[in-house]
Amino acid sequence: MLKEVSLDLPAGPDAIAALEVGSIVYLNGIVYTAREGIYDRVLAQGHAIPEQLSGLSNANFHCSPAAAPDDSGSYVIGGVT
Repeated sequence: MLKEVSLDLPAGPDAIAALEVGSIVYLNGIVYTAREGIYDRVLAQGHAIPEQLSGLSNANFHCSPAAAPDDSGSYVIGGVT
């Protein structure tokens, strides 16, 4: 049986340290998303993240849309990967 954990965000160090590989984790609160450009801006270029962000959440869902061109020249977003 997989362990289920309900984690309130922003999660504290003790809550994060108690997580186990393979657990099902439910996140309660705000989860933000970012892609490669933000990581480069913050980590490589030294820009700060917005100050209020760490007080709201410390959970990032890294994603990119699975976009495919359609016959009209537009794009269809088929899912998030």
